Amino acid sequence: MRLRLIGTSFRTAAVEVRERLAVPTSQLPEVLAELAARPGVRETLLISTCNRVELVYIEDGADNEAIVAWMLARGGFDATRADEILHQHADEGAIQHLFRVTGSLDSMILGESQIGGQVKEAYRQSVQAGTVGPMLHRLMRKTFSVAKRVRTETNVGAATLSVANAAVEMATRIFDDLSRATVLMLGAGEMGELALKGFSARGAKDLWVSNRTIETAAEVAGPLGAGVLPWDRRVDFMRQADIVVCSTGANEPVLYKADLAPLRRARRGRPLFLVDISVPRNLDPALQDLPWVYMFDIDDLSQVVDANAALRAEEARKAEEIVGVEVTSFGRVFSQVHVAPLIRAVNRKVATDVGRELDRTLGNLRGILDQLPEDQRNKIEKSMSLMAQSLGKRLLHNPIGRIKALGRDGEIDGLEEVARVFGVDTLLLEVREGDEVADKSEDSAESA
Repeated sequence: MRLRLIGTSFRTAAVEVRERLAVPTSQLPEVLAELAARPGVRETLLISTCNRVELVYIEDGADNEAIVAWMLARGGFDATRADEILHQHADEGAIQHLFRVTGSLDSMILGESQIGGQVKEAYRQSVQAGTVGPMLHRLMRKTFSVAKRVRTETNVGAATLSVANAAVEMATRIFDDLSRATVLMLGAGEMGELALKGFSARGAKDLWVSNRTIETAAEVAGPLGAGVLPWDRRVDFMRQADIVVCSTGANEPVLYKADLAPLRRARRGRPLFLVDISVPRNLDPALQDLPWVYMFDIDDLSQVVDANAALRAEEARKAEEIVGVEVTSFGRVFSQVHVAPLIRAVNRKVATDVGRELDRTLGNLRGILDQLPEDQRNKIEKSMSLMAQSLGKRLLHNPIGRIKALGRDGEIDGLEEVARVFGVDTLLLEVREGDEVADKSEDSAESA
């Protein structure tokens, strides 16, 4: 059993590549099921954000090259581009990468807070899709624990910007006075709300939110005193907007060059600042050809990020040390399966069978035993009972050792075969509602 992580991020691929590999939320169950159905794949999890798309899976003899080719083919790329586009990690390397990602040490903006929530949501959706099993469950619990240590024991996020606030920083380079700017937010998700709050904190007063679901737009706009713009009026609003930040879940542009080109005269030469923090991008890249439009995508925000990197370098070093220690300790035990329920079930089965045979043998000898003095009869019965128990333990010595070894190696198939051989119906580990780990025997559910 091996842990694998295959993916791409802003470090290895530009946004035009990432957006082709991105998996919309609506397609997530289908993609997870397709991967989980491949021979040798035991458990799967998928993380798809604006800056990365990563598959995490447990495999036992899977064709990993075929999985790489499948992932690239989904985006329309040839398998020969794997080294150019993707990064791949296995076992402790995969654990370290996941710890670093969730702890925001591999983010475009070091220490940003959104990635932890995004990974948790990816985990939740994968659990809901039924593709997360005991090993990924154990890994993700530890991942979130390490991320919490990074947040609480270092100040790596103290001087950071979110991607949304980086967009605000970029806007201040073009508009000296945001208090006189009209700001429109296309989309009403978390990133959009953060951006709107950032503009408000910088003095912007004429704030607007537009979303396909107007009730959602109103929920975001209300606390900030922003206006709500019907989605079908967004193009016409470009006549008066100064700053537009786009963060929607659409799979295609929501504004095209053809929409804005006729508005140049109406705007009287005023510049229009566009920031697209969506992946896939939601603003037509051709918009940047308009001379009065200043357009930036999520990769352009790295300019703002680099300016703050030095402030967090020392804290990042401390965080990396935490991750290193956790990887070393957790890597040794990650693949181990909790086998106590199986061992208990096997012991019970053998003890029951031995006891049944002992009772039958003593029953057959009852006529002889009853003719003996009571002390001799008790001595014989006790000796036979001890012999039966001793034989049971001796017979189980090697099988129990083998069960423990299979558990250490994460060999679930082998453990299930042992259970069948002994005729016990035992689940080693399962994830139940509430994300708790539990094990069950044929008689009762016991805490793992």
